[in-house]
Order: sequence, then C-alpha cells, then structure tokens
Amino acid sequence: MTLARFLLRSLWHYRRTHAAVVAGAAVGVAVVIGSLLVGDSFTGSLRHLALRRLGRADFALTAPGFFRAALAEDLRAQNGFSAEFGEVAAVLALDAAATTPTSSVRLPHVSVWAVNPSEAPMLGRGPALALDDRHAAVNQTLADELSLRTGDTLILSLARAATAPSASLFGRRSLNETVERVSLVIARIVPDEGLGGFSLRSDRPRPRNVYVAYDWFARRIDRAGQANVLLVHANSGRGDDAEAGRLSAMLAGAVTPEDCGVRLVQRADRHVISVESLNTVLSSRQVAAAREAARGCGYRAARTSIYLANTIAKADAESDEGGIPYSTIAALADDEDGEAGGIALVGEDGVPVDMNLGPEGILLNTWAAADLGAKAGDAVAISFYRIGADATLNTDSRRFVVRGIVAMVGPAAGDDLIPQFQGITDATSMRQWKPPFPLDLGRIRPKDEVYWQEHGAAPKAFISPQTAQDLWSRTGQVESPWVTSVRIAADSPEQGVAPLEVYAAALRRALKPQDVGLTFRPVRAESLRAAEGSSDFASLFLGLSSFLVLAAGLLVGLLLRLSVETRTRDAGIMLATGFAPGTVARTFLAEGGTLAVVAVFAGIPLAVAYAAGILWALRTRWVGLLGPFALELHVTATSLVIGAAVGLILAMAAVVWALWVLRRKTAVSLLTGWRGLQAAENLRHGRRVPMLIASVALAAAAVVLCVALFGKAMEPPTAFFAIGGLMLVAMLAGTVALLAGERPSHPRAGQGLSLESLALRGARRRRTRSALTTALLASAAFTIVTVAANRIDPTQLDTSSRSGGAGGFAIMADTELPIHVDLATAAGRQAAGFGDEAAFQGTTVLSFRVSDGDDASCLNLQQPQSPRIVGLPPAFIERGGFAFSQTVPHHGEGDPWRLLDGTLDDGSVPVVGDEASVRWILKSGLNRTITVPGANGPVTLRIVGLLRGSLWQSELLMSERNLTRFFGDGGGYRRFLVEAAPQRQAHVMAALREGLEDAGIEVRRTADVLSAYAGVQNTYLAAFQALGGLGLVLGTFAVATVLLRNIVERRGELGLMLALGFTRRQVVRLVAAETVVLIAAGLAIGTVAGLLAAAPHMVQAKADVPWLQLGGTMAGIMALAIAACVLVTQRAVGPDLLAAIRSE
Repeated sequence: MTLARFLLRSLWHYRRTHAAVVAGAAVGVAVVIGSLLVGDSFTGSLRHLALRRLGRADFALTAPGFFRAALAEDLRAQNGFSAEFGEVAAVLALDAAATTPTSSVRLPHVSVWAVNPSEAPMLGRGPALALDDRHAAVNQTLADELSLRTGDTLILSLARAATAPSASLFGRRSLNETVERVSLVIARIVPDEGLGGFSLRSDRPRPRNVYVAYDWFARRIDRAGQANVLLVHANSGRGDDAEAGRLSAMLAGAVTPEDCGVRLVQRADRHVISVESLNTVLSSRQVAAAREAARGCGYRAARTSIYLANTIAKADAESDEGGIPYSTIAALADDEDGEAGGIALVGEDGVPVDMNLGPEGILLNTWAAADLGAKAGDAVAISFYRIGADATLNTDSRRFVVRGIVAMVGPAAGDDLIPQFQGITDATSMRQWKPPFPLDLGRIRPKDEVYWQEHGAAPKAFISPQTAQDLWSRTGQVESPWVTSVRIAADSPEQGVAPLEVYAAALRRALKPQDVGLTFRPVRAESLRAAEGSSDFASLFLGLSSFLVLAAGLLVGLLLRLSVETRTRDAGIMLATGFAPGTVARTFLAEGGTLAVVAVFAGIPLAVAYAAGILWALRTRWVGLLGPFALELHVTATSLVIGAAVGLILAMAAVVWALWVLRRKTAVSLLTGWRGLQAAENLRHGRRVPMLIASVALAAAAVVLCVALFGKAMEPPTAFFAIGGLMLVAMLAGTVALLAGERPSHPRAGQGLSLESLALRGARRRRTRSALTTALLASAAFTIVTVAANRIDPTQLDTSSRSGGAGGFAIMADTELPIHVDLATAAGRQAAGFGDEAAFQGTTVLSFRVSDGDDASCLNLQQPQSPRIVGLPPAFIERGGFAFSQTVPHHGEGDPWRLLDGTLDDGSVPVVGDEASVRWILKSGLNRTITVPGANGPVTLRIVGLLRGSLWQSELLMSERNLTRFFGDGGGYRRFLVEAAPQRQAHVMAALREGLEDAGIEVRRTADVLSAYAGVQNTYLAAFQALGGLGLVLGTFAVATVLLRNIVERRGELGLMLALGFTRRQVVRLVAAETVVLIAAGLAIGTVAGLLAAAPHMVQAKADVPWLQLGGTMAGIMALAIAACVLVTQRAVGPDLLAAIRSE
C-alpha cells in the first residue's frame, strides 16, 4: 500500500472527526478572510464614491470670490497646457437651501451648478442639460427628499452677490439684503450616478444637486461672465500633486488683476491709475502687490482710505442739524519715500498743505470750510457709524482741530480718490442713495445736492492714515487694513503718460494667484486618499472578531489534538512495523495539511457570506456607523489570497501543535494509547504560587483603589478597569489554588461519595486543563461584559453642565448661508431680522465663524483631508466650559482655552480638538501638528488641548482672531450655540427656525448631536458584543471538545464505574458536571470582574447597560454549554465502555 493510498483511506475512515476539524478551521478562515473583505468593501465603496462624484475632473480651483469665466480659455491657451491637460470648464457653484411652495421643509446643503451644456460632461455622464431660462435639473436625491416631479417649482435661497465686506459700513448684513430667492421649474430629474452625484466635498456622499443654465443664472445673480470654480481634466489620469503644481504655474500666466479681485481705473489725468478692490476694501496682499508693481515700473503709489461721515460740524454746535450731512472723508498714505504718491493737495494760496496731521488734525476743503464757517485752529466734530463687535452699527464721534483748508483743484475737486460704492457712487443724486446703513433723507439740503452734481463724492475732509485705521478698521482685522484704493502715478510729469498696459503687466507678475486663494487642488488624488477611510476597517473588524478567530483556532487545535491522541496506537503500529519516525510524522502532517487546505477552500464562500452578513448588519442593525454612506460588498483576489494564506498558516500551526505530542515517542509508549502521551499535570508548586499571585493582585487592586479615591494620578474609569483586571487575575489564581488543594486519599468513615465531590476530584486531577478552560471563558466574559456595560444611553447625556460634553449649551444651530451679524446681542438679532426677541429672554447665544472643510468626526467614514475649523469668539474663551482630557503645559490664568490666543513661537497656530476625533480620525495627538490649506497658503496647526466627549467632534477649534487671519472670515457666522433653560428651548428653536429660515438653518438639541456620536460608539460596542458572543459560543464547543478528550482518556475509569453499579445517567451527570462547573465558574468570574471594571460608567446617568441582553447572552451560553456537555457525554458514555476495562 502506498502512502497516498494510506492517506486517502485514513481520511475516509476518520471522516466524521475530520469533518468537525474542517468545519472548525473553515470558520476561523472565514472570519479572517471575511474581516478583510469587510475592509475591502469599505475601501472599495469609498473609492467608487470618490471616483464617481468627480466626473472627469482631476483638479479644481475653488475661488473665495469670482473670476472671469474667460479664464478657462486663457488657461487653455497657455503653452504646454493641451499636451498635459485636456478639458477645462468654468462653472458657477453656489451653496443654497431649497424648498417648494407647498413644503414646510427647507433643505440645507444644496449645491447649485451653473454650467454650459458643452461643459456639463466634465461633471459626469448623464443626459444632455439643454436648459433654458428658469428651468433646472435636480438629482434623484433632492427630488426624493422634496418629493419633486417634472414641472414642479423649486425655490432656492442663495447668498446675494456682495460688493463690500459684510463687517464694514458699506456691507449689507440683514437677511433681506444678503439672501435672495430664485424660483426654478424642474425640467429633468437626473440619476444620482454620474452627473447627478457630482460633488467636490468628500463628506457629502449623497449630494443634493441643482443644475441650471449658466448664461441665465449668471445674469440672474449679477455675475454675468464670471465663475468661481475651474475644473480641469488631466490626460495622464493621475491628477497628482506634481501636475497640480504645473497647472498652478500655468494659471499664473493666465490670470488678470480682475481675476485676483482688483480693477484698474485710469483717471482723467492719464498718468494716474487707481487700483481698486472688487470688494470695496483691498487686502494687505493686494496692497503690497500694487506697491511692488509700482516700484517695478518706477511709479509712485499712495494708499487711500475713504469713509463716510454722518455729520461734519463745528465742535461747539449744539446738534448735528447745523452740520454737513453724509460726507466722504479721505486719508492719504505716503509711499516709503515720503512722497505723496502723485496726490498734490494745495491750500487756497496754491502752496502744498502739510499732510502730517497727527491723530487730531484734519483738513477741510474750501466748500466745507465755508459751509461751517471754520478756519485753521477751529475744532470740528465728526460723527460716523462704527461697526460693533456684534456687526451692528453704532454711532460714534471724534473731535479734530482744523490744520488747513484745501483748495478744490486737482484730485480734491472730483471723485478720483473715491472707489465705487454700490448704492452710493452710482446714484445721480443723494436722495437716490440706497446704502446698507440708515439714511435720513430729511437732512440732505439743496446745497448738498448741488455739491453732489458738481463734485460727486469728492472728499470734504482729510485725516491722517493712522487715525483712519484706528477709526475704521474692524477690531481684529490686522491683516486687512482699511485701504480702499492705491493711487499709481508716474514718477514725474516729464516721464509722460503712465500706460495702463505696462502697469497691468507688472501687477500680474506681482499679484500671485495663490495670494488671493486661486490654487488648483488635486481633487481626485485627495478624494482617493480620503477613500482610504478614517479607520483601518479590515483591522477594525478583525479586532472585533478576534474572539471568534481565537475560539475557532482553539476548537481546531483541540479537535486535531483529540484526533491525534485517539490514533496514537496507529502511530505505534506504524513505528513497530518498520516505518521511520519521519515517515510517520509526514503522513500525519500530510493528513492534517490536506484538512487545512480543504478548510481554506470551504472557508472562502463562508467568508463572503460572513462579510455580506456584517454589511447587512451595518445597514440594518448597526446603522449608527454608516450614516449617509452606502456600502457594497467588494470581493478582491488580494484579500482572498492573503486571508487564505493566513488561515492556512493558522490551520497548519494547529496541526503542528497537535502533532507535537508525538515527538520522540517510542513505539511501545504509543501502543499504550493516550497514557503514553499524558504528562503529569500536577502543578509543581501546589497552592503556593497561585495564592501568591492572588495576594499580589488583591494588594495591587487595593493600591489602585486608594490612588483613585485619594489621589489624582488616575481617572476613575482607568483605575476601575485596572481593578477589574486585577480582580480577574486574583479570582482565576484563587480558582487554580482551589483546584490544587490537597485531596484526601480516602473518605472518612460514614462519609459517602457524592457526585459533586467526585466531579470536583475529576476537575482537580486535570487541574491545568481545568484552569485553562476557566481562564478562557472568564477572559471572554470579562471582555464582553466590560464592552456591553460601557454603552451610552443618548437620552441621558447631561447637556446642562458646563463641564459636560455640551458645555452647558442646549441648542446648536448651523446655517448653510452665512449670517453677517452676531446673534449674541439683542441688537444683532434685530439687525438680522428676528421679530420675537422675547424667545431669547434669559438665554445666552454665541456665534461662530466656520471655515470650509471636511467633517473630522466618526460620522465621516472617509479620511478628512482638510478638517473644518471653528473660530471661537472672545466671549466663548472668556466663558470657558467643556472638559479637557489633556493639554500642553501652560501658565497664566490656568484656563486651557487661553492657549488659543496668538500664535506659537514656531509660527504654528494653536488649536483644540476632541480627543476621539484627533486620535482616531485625524491620526494625530497632543502637541502634534497638522498642515492644512489656508486663505493665503498652507497653515500649520498645533494641537494644544484635547476635549473629552464633546460636541466639537466634527471640527478643530481656534480663536476667531486666528481664523479670520489665516482662513478669512468665512463670510459671516454659520454656527450658533444657545444656553437656555429647558422650558425655553422649544421657543428658542422655533424662533431660530423662523428668523433664519432663508439661510437654510438646521436646529438641533445638543443632546441629539452627542447622541449621534454616542451612537457610533454604541454601534462598535454592539458589533464587538455580537461577534464576541459568537466567539464565546465557539469557545463553549471547544470546552465540549475538551470534555470529549477527557472521556476518551477516562474510558477505562468510566467503564469501571458502570461495572461497580453506577448507572449510565449518574456517570453522564458526573462527567458533565465537571465541565459545567468550570464553565459556570469562568462565566461568573469574568462577569463579576467585568462589572467591577465598568463600575464608574455604570453609575452614571448616561449608562445604558443592556442587562437583559447581557444576562440573556450569559444564560444562553450557560444553557448551550450544559446541553453540549450532556449531549457529548451521552454519546460518549455508551455500553462499549465496559469493554474498555480490558485495556487497563
């Protein structure tokens, strides 16, 4: 007989045992491969989403403002563009809120895409968008949520085009002025795949999209010929950072000053050019570029600052009625060389006036001086609007001393120094002004109208530049001084006319696109990086299934060990008949390897089913984890191969472990059966070592308890988890000591043998095996109980305490469109248009600026590439609240929130984040840095504090001053927190919804926000508990296998008991009781230790311990164990046991 034939016969002869081995091994292989497939499904689904939502776009430029739509053609014309890049599309993209005339629902997070039909394929495959005026297409998601059908009316709330900063006198702030409604007719509903799923945001997997005709929509919102998004397709298909750099370099050659937010105006004196902002006020970088370009051309530059005074009056006037109403005031800043930048102001005598006015000096023009009857040395008062901290208007005044009278000639005679102010400079008379601030038309005199007709908005007074900055620059805007234009002039009149083209070319070189936020992002590469996921889901679910894998491996090992031990005589016969020991070992190894290979192949379909089951549970049972993300099963060859290899290695390891018992055994010892293999299990040290271990563990637990109660070195949850672990060790050591107790050799006279005493003696005889059984089940029970006991009841989260997760705030509101006034004050709420101020009585409202960015919480399955940042106002930092788990060392007043003031020595910006988000989502930690794109280039953030379980898990926090400095003001406020008593919360929420309805507001209780985060944690705990419970079930079968092994070893003993008169039922009860007692002890020890470890959480109101489920799990495991033990014992204890006596 050949070895191959012997192998086949052996496999068939022991087919029942082998089937059990293969089944157990297949379960282990299925769990390993299935966990990898779950990870593949997460990654594959996110990758599919990443590729689907970008259409053909590999790069995107998202501007903070608007640029020429013709920039797309200018970029395409750049040298080398067509060789490296393909299509380029200029798009208008706006955020909006949507509703219908008959709906009470107003959906935020709606994206409006205005695109030419020829460029629509850049957004993805889909039907042709042949849309005319007012007609729109919507994707299926938005149609479903608003129950839209073709022909229905859709109403969008959009941010109105702004021509001045909202936080300035000339900016518009009320919702009626900053939000406009656009009514559309639904012409088509497009599927969510392809075109319908286009999105540049990774944290919105199900975008709500509206598509409109570009030409009509651009005219409708006063942005004709403009765009704010450029999309570019790369020929290579890579779309990496290197290509983005080359694309940005080409962009520098295509942009014009208008694309960068400035316009060049040639004045009546053709050697003078005015550099003005399209947004009224020039940024510091725009000013620096304008001056740099002037130096490059040999021209002079002068910065001008224009403001509006409500009244200019003699200082001794009793009221404003006798003063000059609504006059412009100018401040002229000399260039570095001290010259006036070509602006010559002369006195009535024709002599240049002294421009060194100091903080209290002022110059009046001849018209104003005559109207007031003022002369040099007189005191005048100017009243004006100042922007308050809540972005409301407050009237202020300032006294000045007249230093001279300016003749109305040259630039002082007209409005050459005045930039365009919408609603003011475009009016033909003062009574036709439509400013964003209150205007008393009754104060305008006929002479004022005559001045306007003859001189326009020409300044009537001049003050020093420093005074202008002190008066008109908003607090905290240190990076954006109040400069309304830069006046460029030829170095000398003899040089001739300053050509506009020459200076424009110089300004294009000086004004870098990245300085004004025009930078291409490799959105496809970023999206693919985000698709890697916020967690390693393969490792995560492998960890959640760890007990299942461990139990399956243990079961396989025990089954193989049992198989080997029952076949020791086979091995002995082979050795006795002349087979070499190596041949015997290889035969058994080949048999085990064959079983392992069969188990791997059997485990693959089980793995697919396991992965599909996990995904089904995530979609239906554990819904808190996925949120809006849709997952599909992805089966990859890589995971199948890796998982199969790992499963094969584990199975072969179990085979080797099982065969290890045959090493160096003689044929004689093997022919004696299992006794030839059994080593003495008596512990060498008896009870001494386990009692010592138990004593040390109890002492350590006492020390930890004292430290937790009387010291601050350990937090209670950490301390009690350590105590629970130590008590687990102590109780297991005590169990080992009990099993190692001295056994009386004979019962005392009159004392009969009971089944209980015999069961205990049986457990003590195999104390190592008994101890391992108890330890396995105790450890599994400890883990499952600890995990289950840490569940959180979202309805019991404390939002009233300032040190809690909500910081004492009861309501959180987020708006899709920015709010341009601070709702913290009654004046701010009135300016925003709130009518019900009574609802806010006794409440505290804080307003926050929010930068665009990705959700950094566990609710976002994708890896955030640029986390969202919230600017904390001074009132919040002063108020404090929330609980820090860690902070960097700090001094001063001791409040960790003070760490956010200023910048750090290395130039990084301090931020605070929630501990869970920072550690697990952003993969960072305390005092570590994160680099993110800012308004003017990359910004390095340093994490100086970590919050514990807060409502700030979706973003990082920095001071409002730093946010506006490095990321801009975000256009206004977009998050609001309200501290309100329970009885007022419903009124406040209703008032917020009504007052900010057009801004697309989403109002939630902070308890609901925390519940969403807690739901994810509960989902992980539930998954671990369920998979751990399955592992415990398998562990129970492993214990039953140990029981079967015990019966095989004790067949002669059990046969003798039957021969002595014990009934079969008594023998079954005896053998089953030995194992059931160990299982009960293990479950009890693990449960008690687990409850102790989770005690600090369990006593909290937010604890949601699933007592019924947990008790049902343990009772079910116990019942299953009893049933399995009884069943195995009944089948093993049969009539053939009497024959086993002959082998003794």
